[in-house]
Amino acid sequence: MSVNKPAFGAQLRWEWDVRYRILSLSLLCVCVFNCVVVEVGSLKGKELGVVGREFGTSDHVGREENLV
Repeated sequence: MSVNKPAFGAQLRWEWDVRYRILSLSLLCVCVFNCVVVEVGSLKGKELGVVGREFGTSDHVGREENLV
């Protein structure tokens, strides 16, 4: 009775395929998470009026002087 085993090369190729898929999925998740964090931070910054302050493009730049 012989057990059907995949050839050594096929087994190695399958292991690398699984590792590649796990690595690709992990990288995709990191990129999506990073994009979400940047977008949420950008939206929160717009609410607070701090986005673009260093470039002078914020709506709130100079508003402190007008409050007096």
